[in-house]
Amino acid sequence: MPYVTISASQSYSAEQKRQLIVSASEAVVSSLQAPVENVRVLLNEYPQERYLIAGRTEVPMLMYQVDLIEGRDDTKKAGLVNALKQAAVAATGIALGDVKVRLCDFRREDMGHFPA
Repeated sequence: MPYVTISASQSYSAEQKRQLIVSASEAVVSSLQAPVENVRVLLNEYPQERYLIAGRTEVPMLMYQVDLIEGRDDTKKAGLVNALKQAAVAATGIALGDVKVRLCDFRREDMGHFPA
């Protein structure tokens, strides 16, 4: 935990995809002080005919969903959102406003962490 799922259009090169997943992990570690061994990053790619943004299919798409165990304050969450957006811009050249980030908090028990 945390788990990061990146949804992206298939328009990015292999190097850009590598940069996306590596920089997402680094953003989580630096923003939340999460141990790198606990961070998981997945990249899902979509062909243009499988998504729609503002009524259009020919635009690049990049969205992060981050699943977190509850308890992080708004300052840390805002830092993570900013770090992920900046990393996406650096890796792909996408416009900052086109990068979307969704944070989802889960109770420890809902993520399989039960008190001893």
